[in-house]
Amino acid sequence: MNTNYNTKNSRPYVNNHTDLPQYGTAPSLNLTITQIPSGTANYAREVLRLVNVERSKAGLPAYTTNQTLTTAANKRAQEITSSFSHTRPNGTSFFTVFRDYKIPFRAAGENIAYGQRTPQAVVSAWMKSPGHRKNILSSRFKKIGIGIAQKSGRNYWSQEFTN
Repeated sequence: MNTNYNTKNSRPYVNNHTDLPQYGTAPSLNLTITQIPSGTANYAREVLRLVNVERSKAGLPAYTTNQTLTTAANKRAQEITSSFSHTRPNGTSFFTVFRDYKIPFRAAGENIAYGQRTPQAVVSAWMKSPGHRKNILSSRFKKIGIGIAQKSGRNYWSQEFTN
């Protein structure tokens, strides 16, 4: 299901890719991750906590995370600072970031947003959006990576979901 929302007024953009096939080995890519701004790790932890509160309310288990998934999410957050889209700057779909970081998956999804100043604001915006809410509350996903990047004083947020 693809749903586009107006990105003005800090409303998030939604594009759900939850029924993606398993992909084989990705070609070797030369990727560079820039330094994550100070303080964003605390924001990511708070987004995870808030998302898991929502999952608990729905009777779902908490998401787990790991460093590799977080690194991939931070890469996507960095990418959307220059191209706010589920299509990556190189023209491929967001799910290729999982291959780039050798993250296996059978199901994958992504939520992105920009402009929200706090974890509470971005989680609230995502929960008000049917597509984002569906990803956050999906029983198909077990793991989440949360990425945050900053550009010109604006926060860019990503959530990368896998099974």
